[in-house]
Amino acid sequence: MSSSDRVRHLCVRAPNWLGDLVMVTPVIQAAFAGARFERVSVLVRAPLAKLLEGSVRKESLVRF
Repeated sequence: MSSSDRVRHLCVRAPNWLGDLVMVTPVIQAAFAGARFERVSVLVRAPLAKLLEGSVRKESLVRF
């Protein structure tokens, strides 16, 4: 895959349930730590966003 074909923005839809979100948090953190994507956004329900604020960049959280 050439660099022009590379996916630049990853959008992750976080789970709705608290327990599921806790279990998937390391996967979300790995997406931010890797150099594969230029930008990572996380769609998360507003009440659960606080849980991720310490794990990912706040500006990357899209609350709904």
